[in-house]
Amino acid sequence: MKRFNIKRSFKGLFFLSILLTGVLFFSTSCNDNQSSNPPTNGYTNDSFPGMIVWIKPGSTRADLNNWLNNNVKGLGPIDTAAYCSTCDNSLILLKGQGPDLFLQHQTASGGGGSTGNPLTGDDGPIYYSYNFEFPYTDAIDSSEIPPSAKIKFGKAYTDSVTVAVFDSGIDSTLISYNRFFYISSSPSCIVNSAATTGWNFSANPTNGFWEDDFNQRHGTKVSALIIGQVNALGGTGVKLLPIKIVTKAGTGNLFNALCGFSYAANRGAKIINASFGYYAPDKHDPAGLGTSYATLFKAFIQKYLTQNNILLVAAAGNTTPDENIRNLDKVAFYPASFAGDPDLPNVIAVTTVFEDPITHNATVSGTQNFSANVVDIGVNADVMPNYLFSNPFRTSHTLNGSSFAAPVATGQICANYHLLLNAAGAFQANRAAVLNMLNAQHLIHTNAALTGFIRGQNIMIKRPANN
Repeated sequence: MKRFNIKRSFKGLFFLSILLTGVLFFSTSCNDNQSSNPPTNGYTNDSFPGMIVWIKPGSTRADLNNWLNNNVKGLGPIDTAAYCSTCDNSLILLKGQGPDLFLQHQTASGGGGSTGNPLTGDDGPIYYSYNFEFPYTDAIDSSEIPPSAKIKFGKAYTDSVTVAVFDSGIDSTLISYNRFFYISSSPSCIVNSAATTGWNFSANPTNGFWEDDFNQRHGTKVSALIIGQVNALGGTGVKLLPIKIVTKAGTGNLFNALCGFSYAANRGAKIINASFGYYAPDKHDPAGLGTSYATLFKAFIQKYLTQNNILLVAAAGNTTPDENIRNLDKVAFYPASFAGDPDLPNVIAVTTVFEDPITHNATVSGTQNFSANVVDIGVNADVMPNYLFSNPFRTSHTLNGSSFAAPVATGQICANYHLLLNAAGAFQANRAAVLNMLNAQHLIHTNAALTGFIRGQNIMIKRPANN
């Protein structure tokens, strides 16, 4: 079985110190203080980001405790746990020697043999998963953004759609808060008065500060691209719900993203822009365990997004020029790879392409992922030869990566949200309806040169922003 060389550590949220002494007791409410006890028995592994467990509907904390006693406790202590607030307090992050060794395929009986446990799975009363991490180490634009570049204006819209931006936050000094942000006074599932208009899932829960403090302002640029497409096309306006899952240092993890999904559903988001992701092992590995690497993640999306008609627009991912690594028919990059799952019709994957305006030949970026069965849209780059997009704050500078292709698609979908409402006024958050609408509005067109690279060979042209 293939495994990852995970080098980064990432401290989650809502940490509570617990001690495993035969029975593991969990608090049923969210504690706003962070604390942790040092690992016992000489065990230290600061790089282990944790094991996520999610109690299935109909199961109880007692069922979880029994499962842990039977499968994890014998491997070592469980030193700390994190709760996903009251948005879903059945989602828990475990750390310590026991969870670490369990995910290394050890047996609870104490033997050295492998159980074949995948990094994520479905077992009895729970789903479990390695807490995959996603460092923002690429798609970087090092230019500073001048304060004069603040996006202040937009057209007057009668209606607007709430878009949750899962990223490093949004810098409200660069994007007008009153004009473009989701503002609500209604209580949220997080018991904190600051949690009504966005939340920081990457830090201590007493800090709801969702401002973008990552030095590249990744989430702010993503948000500006969404706004730019909405302003260019008109139609439906947009209200941004900042869901910060990336730290100041530029790292995020699956646990924080999952917590954010439950919060976004609670806040009534209709579309999520996901310019993040992580690689999973080869889907065609000999052990046949490929699809199990996303068991918990998939089930969580089904509950909070699919069942609530929330559309997830995901970046296809960036990597080396090796086509065997970039082909999402051979490897998996989540959440984008869920676009190939028929059980998740509400996921759309986006990459970057370039179509020559004279010859009409089209190619996919040599450092971004593609797939004839997963990727739905290729956004046409602004600048060649490196498949770049113009920086929305400083047009003389450029952006690179599928992280910036996804918000272009998100923005164009948002602008036409009103066309995706059925006769009863319900949002049709499914891939077929969205692609049909974009085609009818002449926002995508096909190019046979992308056969084998983009499902449907769809190209989207980025519209000049009108901010």
